[in-house]
Amino acid sequence: MERQGSCTKSCGMEKRPPSLSAHRTLWASLAVTLTVICIALAVLAALGIRSNIKHSPLQVVRITFQDQYGSGVNQSALLEKHGDLLTYHVTSHSNHTTAVLFDLHNKLLCYKPGHRETCFLRKIEAPDLESVQNILSPSQHKVDHFWLKINQTRYVTEFLGIQGKAHVDPLTLPKAFQTLCEHLPIFLARKMDGPGRQRLIYFCLDICFPSNICVSVCFYYLPE
Repeated sequence: MERQGSCTKSCGMEKRPPSLSAHRTLWASLAVTLTVICIALAVLAALGIRSNIKHSPLQVVRITFQDQYGSGVNQSALLEKHGDLLTYHVTSHSNHTTAVLFDLHNKLLCYKPGHRETCFLRKIEAPDLESVQNILSPSQHKVDHFWLKINQTRYVTEFLGIQGKAHVDPLTLPKAFQTLCEHLPIFLARKMDGPGRQRLIYFCLDICFPSNICVSVCFYYLPE
């Protein structure tokens, strides 16, 4: 009976806790796996950011020039190009951003002044294409700073007469214009020789392009 009891104690299966080395091996493998996953995610994110930058249609440029009086001026602009559409965003000294949308396919140009809750639409003419020729040139796409020399820069004043007070139906315009002027009234305008003494200038926009052309666009209402 004593042998049987002693055999039972010595021969019985005892439960032993897992060894410390097994725990260390498990945690080490988990740490390595997590590190590999983090590195892979970081690489994919970096590649995605580079791809977005490479294919982004947005380009920020700075234009430095002297006005007619010889004073230095810095103007920032944001270029956005989609096919035949080119949007030129210009920030003024008063921190207002004006958008000028060129629709080369439909030959339309739209102004959205930053300090006015209104849009103005007119037809594109040859001088307008001359103004944006450097922007449309593929060789200029990587340039982010333009210096306009005063002896090479052409200053132009354009007078645009606003035709009546009737709004243009946005649904008759291409989608890009509807998006730019969402919930804003759109008026037709056309180039004129000048407002005449009996007409007062409504307001003016000063826009400079990399093609050494600075345009002061002045709006006024035509007599009905």
